[in-house]
Amino acid sequence: MNFGLISYGAWGSYHAEAIAQDEGTEMMAIAFKSERTYQKARGDYPETAVYRDYKELLKQVDVEAVDIVLPTFLHAQVGIEALNAGKHVLLEKPMTASAEECDRLLETTRRNRKALSIGHEFRLSTQWGKVKELIDNGKIGKPITPW
Repeated sequence: MNFGLISYGAWGSYHAEAIAQDEGTEMMAIAFKSERTYQKARGDYPETAVYRDYKELLKQVDVEAVDIVLPTFLHAQVGIEALNAGKHVLLEKPMTASAEECDRLLETTRRNRKALSIGHEFRLSTQWGKVKELIDNGKIGKPITPW
């Protein structure tokens, strides 16, 4: 799957690395605002198209999915624009800032028949397995030692 990445800050660069390392994905474009970020993305991904305006990325035909790693207050707006541009969307958590925005995003997803996924990176962390084990063993509320 061909990806576009919107934002290349602290978290965005981790998303770019994950996309680049996966055998089933290719980073086609990166969009961001700052000049400093432009230089970093150019150096890290010299073969990838870079844009200063995410709307230009959304016009790129070979981008099938967009990974949006922006502040929460922009998730609904940019997610809806990406879906309306015919792209699948991966949003960093939380999904949006309000239930109403979530509803608008979900309706746009259905109308465009595209996939929407929310990145909950901690669900894969081993610490949550340990927390579940502690709950299952009735150890909640008792002092525990670090694992």
